[in-house]
Amino acid sequence: FLCRKDGARRRKGVRGCIIGADIAVLHLIVVKKGDAELEGLTDVANPRRLGPKRANKIRRLFGLPKHSDNLIKKGTKVEVDKFDVCRYIVKRNITKDTGDKKYYKAPKIQRLITSERIR
Repeated sequence: FLCRKDGARRRKGVRGCIIGADIAVLHLIVVKKGDAELEGLTDVANPRRLGPKRANKIRRLFGLPKHSDNLIKKGTKVEVDKFDVCRYIVKRNITKDTGDKKYYKAPKIQRLITSERIR
């Protein structure tokens, strides 16, 4: 690896506990937690900022049943309720400087089966 730029990040496998000064970033996963807390890593709980966006992943997260369009038998008409997933979207609070009104931001659900899509 010969990089001519200054400050370039270097991908390198690390074996053992000695890490050189030339490695800029380490991507680690905590496999087993020991007796003591690691300052800034295991003593603070950081919840996920964003929830899932795809309809089936929202269903899996909240344990919702499969959508009714998967259960259609030939010759039967099944009413589609598109709000079965829309009620469970993870929304974010947005605070604006003007007024006391609360604002929420939510993602657009992908792969959502509606009655318009079935036609």
